[in-house]
This record gives sequence, C-alpha cells and structure tokens, in this order.
Amino acid sequence: DETGKLAFSSGSVCIHYYSLNFLKKECHPDNLASALHFHIARKAIPEWNDEAGAAVKPLKPNGVKLETFIFDVFKLARSKFGVFEVQREEEFAPIKNASGVGVKDSPVTAVLQMSQAQKRWIEAAGGKLINSDNDACDVEIS
Repeated sequence: DETGKLAFSSGSVCIHYYSLNFLKKECHPDNLASALHFHIARKAIPEWNDEAGAAVKPLKPNGVKLETFIFDVFKLARSKFGVFEVQREEEFAPIKNASGVGVKDSPVTAVLQMSQAQKRWIEAAGGKLINSDNDACDVEIS
C-alpha cells in the first residue's frame, strides 16, 4: 500500500517440492491440457515502427499473453498438499533488479537481508557478535 505495508498477508516464494511419481503421472502432458487453464496477461508488446526503423514498445497494452504458472498444478495434488508459513524477512529476499543506489530487491539488498537474519539467529542462540550494529559486517551461516 502507500505506506509500504504488504497488501496481502501471504505470498509464494516458489519453492516447491514434487515427487517424481506426481510429475510423471499427474503432470504428464496428456493430463495437463485439460487440467490447466490459461491466465490472461495484457502486455505492451513492441511493434515495428517504419518511421523509426525499429521496434517500439507502446505506452499501453496492445496484446494478450496466455500464461500458465508452476503453481497451477497444485490442484492436481488433491489431498497430498502442504504449506509452510514463514516470516518473509527471515526466509525470502527476492532478486528482481540489478544492484544500484536506492534499488530494492537486488543482489545487494538480498545479501544484506539474509546477513541480518543470520545475525538474529546467532544472537537468538546465545551467540555474541562484535560490531553487530555495523551493516557492513556480513554474516553467513553455511
């Protein structure tokens, strides 16, 4: 939202475990065509501009993309399905952008977030860190 809080309480970090039997049987291509449906995504698709002599990306969506997602097969698992709920800041640091000053969800911010989480784990286990207030002090539990 406008204050920076998440609009929804849950999300998927897309870490999924499937049995080989499930993939071979339930996710066989013969089953998927009838089991899955397409998600419609309206996209701004680059189009050729003769005057510019190049492809130009329009400002508004001009096309439709039909998508399926890895989580669409969840319904095929029927009753053999489980979910783990975790604290986002402890378990998930997305990398969606190149690193840069003030850029979120980058390799630099992911390393910093995981380092801070692992500092908390050490302290929660009774460990003491020297310079623990210094963000430049990286910690990695391997």
